[in-house]
Amino acid sequence: MSLWECSTPRYGNAQAHFPSPERSCTFARSGRSLSVCLFRRRCRRPRRRRRRRRPECVHDCSTTASPRLLAQPIPSDPGFTRTRRAHLWQAEMSDSDEDAYVSYGERPEWDDVTPVPQAESTNPVVRIAYANQYVDTMNYFRAVYATGEKSARVLALTEEAISQNGANYTVWHQRWEVVLALGSDIATELSYVEAMALDNPKNYQVWNHMRLCTEQLGASAARRNLEYISLALGADSKNYHAWSHRQWVVRTFKLWVEDMEFTAAMIDADVRNNSAWNERFFCIAEGGG
Repeated sequence: MSLWECSTPRYGNAQAHFPSPERSCTFARSGRSLSVCLFRRRCRRPRRRRRRRRPECVHDCSTTASPRLLAQPIPSDPGFTRTRRAHLWQAEMSDSDEDAYVSYGERPEWDDVTPVPQAESTNPVVRIAYANQYVDTMNYFRAVYATGEKSARVLALTEEAISQNGANYTVWHQRWEVVLALGSDIATELSYVEAMALDNPKNYQVWNHMRLCTEQLGASAARRNLEYISLALGADSKNYHAWSHRQWVVRTFKLWVEDMEFTAAMIDADVRNNSAWNERFFCIAEGGG
């Protein structure tokens, strides 16, 4: 052997050549020892795994943009460029709220509410270490939920609770009830949930809330839905939640042509994207191709 000298003699019989799961081999030049796999006849040096650097944001800011996000096109809106999409994603993902948290007990507008703590046993087996801000917010949420209050301050309270735990389906449900009771602008609510969809792209409650808003607004919000679904799929092209919502939008508003174009672009970008192939089959089967 030119570079490696094996301490175990080579025989024609495979069992004789590999008498044990590991055998000691000596590198001829340096004298270092390595362990070699039982099923390999050649000694190999271990390889180092190299980490790939993520590309810098196209707007030359301090954030980084996902390579897949930059690569995915949006056929339904050619003007919605990769640059705009990448920067919008990073803007939505950044934490813009830098103000110090003020507990609800110190807020004058909540003086008339008595917080309701979470019911727990005296000696729980495992106590969940909730953040103090979350405990404070949820204590006041339980209080207004019990009384059935539907007001502007409750709407703001639900926004605070969702920002702390975006998967709390009870808070999402109560928020929708408050929006309907107050007659709030649904378009504004849709803008809110669109930002949340980019911040929590794998969240059932977010996409369900977007569906509720879209049902109220009708066809005017359909293509707007597709834009934000495309943003979520740009970050993760196999996001089941985003694909499921896209199917609902396409089926409800008969956007079969747009979806065929979109799936073609997704497949061109990654021919192994089984989610895009499944969506294309959905279009052909239900929309007639």
